[in-house]
Amino acid sequence: MRDTKINIDEEENNKKAISMSSPTLASLSSNPNYLPTIACLLYSLASISMTLSNKAMFQTFHFNFPIFTLMWQNVFTIALMYVLERLGYITFKELKKDIAQVWLPVNLLFILMLVSGAYAIKFLTVPMITVFKNLSTVMTTYADAHVTNQEVPQPIAISCLLIVLSSIAAGYSDLSFNLTGYLVMGFNCVITTAYLIYMKSVSSRNPATKNYLDSWTMTYYNSVISLPFLLPLAWSFGETVNLQADLASRNEDLSFWTFMLWMGFIGLGMSACSLWAMKTTNPSTYGIVGSLNKIPLAIAGVAFFNVPLTPLSAASILLGLGAGILYSWAKTQAAKQPPPPPPPSSEEA
Repeated sequence: MRDTKINIDEEENNKKAISMSSPTLASLSSNPNYLPTIACLLYSLASISMTLSNKAMFQTFHFNFPIFTLMWQNVFTIALMYVLERLGYITFKELKKDIAQVWLPVNLLFILMLVSGAYAIKFLTVPMITVFKNLSTVMTTYADAHVTNQEVPQPIAISCLLIVLSSIAAGYSDLSFNLTGYLVMGFNCVITTAYLIYMKSVSSRNPATKNYLDSWTMTYYNSVISLPFLLPLAWSFGETVNLQADLASRNEDLSFWTFMLWMGFIGLGMSACSLWAMKTTNPSTYGIVGSLNKIPLAIAGVAFFNVPLTPLSAASILLGLGAGILYSWAKTQAAKQPPPPPPPSSEEA
């Protein structure tokens, strides 16, 4: 009996040790220390899927209506969020006039960012977009440091310089040089930086919205407020002229409508995951994750879309990817450094 009791006690202790050393996904998601990591991983997956899906929409299905696609994703997001709320999987807050007015500038930047990014994909190859998007990481880093009154450490500044050099090399070596695409992509980088900095200020630093706007509520606000602005944009870009005839010609194309359904799901995932990652981190960390996304994204662009590469263009892409990794390492090392001592008081002086 005594030996049996000892064996039972040992077995229970082993189970406890295993449970303590091997945390489950549920325990990770409930631990606030792991939330930024989980949010960034999901954002990374959604971002890669969104870029490749947009490229497939234009190149494989030849559906050249990016603004209508964004409208469809927003309508799908709103409808699916109501279904998920009714089933008890998510909760979000309804529109409030005062909150919507504060959120409106964020939403306008959000629309400009999505529309310019969608049109850039029409003109540029996926590997070139991955390198050029690193520029927004550099801009976000310096803008975030300026807003928070901090200095950019030297290793991070060096990695930012490498990112800029990589983008210049990419523009020189790109076989499919397109000035329009580069201008649109440059505008997208500026808007992305402004969106990240201002959105973080509204969602986490503004007392009126800090506790009201969770990630699902921000997703809902973005989707609802965007629709009245996207419709005139679609009209001004001429998408409404041929849209009905194009859709009618695809009535029996099951693969296209299945892909449109997928675009709706990935639109919801991208919006929710990106806002969650931004809510739980800061603009610089968000930019780091965006830089690391470029590694699998550049490889997938070459593999799936048959993008031709010369030795110089391949070197520019590798330089950009390496710069993104160096940036991440430098940011991690900077985070390990102890905070600087406070300045001496007037009495000590």
